[in-house]
Amino acid sequence: MMATTVGQQQLVAARAAFAEGDVQSLAMLPLPLQQSWQRSHAAGVRPDQEPYYPPLQGNGHHLESRDDRRLARCVQPELEQLWSAFGARGWTMFCANREGMVIVHRAHGLEDAPLLRPIQVGRRLGEAEIGTTAPAVSLADDLPALVRGNEHYLQRFAPVFCLSEPAGAGLRCDRHHRVGGARSGIAAGLFPAGGAGHREPLDAHAQRCAPAGGAA
Repeated sequence: MMATTVGQQQLVAARAAFAEGDVQSLAMLPLPLQQSWQRSHAAGVRPDQEPYYPPLQGNGHHLESRDDRRLARCVQPELEQLWSAFGARGWTMFCANREGMVIVHRAHGLEDAPLLRPIQVGRRLGEAEIGTTAPAVSLADDLPALVRGNEHYLQRFAPVFCLSEPAGAGLRCDRHHRVGGARSGIAAGLFPAGGAGHREPLDAHAQRCAPAGGAA
């Protein structure tokens, strides 16, 4: 189910209480998100701060790591299929390596949303930079994740929904190579809250996330 307005308001209050040291306020979040909020806090991220987007590694196009290039080749076809099914203006999809650095990215050519523009190949987007997101939870826990509105640690991401799935162990690059043990946030779709066209993939993904704690 989509998050309710009441639930979102309660999350705003919970975030404010947590910022003041009230750990009990996290109880309304699924356990993976509670742990992500705590990791974000431990990294020195404040809920009211702007997202920190570190400089790109490399030139934003060429990946220096051979493993990153191999993983990018593996996930590119799947990412293109997902984009064909769901991609639109207001969406961005990407795959990140286990360090949270974007290695494949797909977005609408006219995308101008300030929260989405900084997502580029070569940029690290972990909890220490932008707090709790679905890809960060997938990277940490190797689970599908859905983070809606004020479930994000940063207030700035309240207008956004994001979802993610871990990838790697089951992907074949060719007949001889398997990307084994690579935890990656793939199919990470971020888009503004309230878009009617996004309900179907969100609800379907929520069912996949249910065994890991469901949704608040």
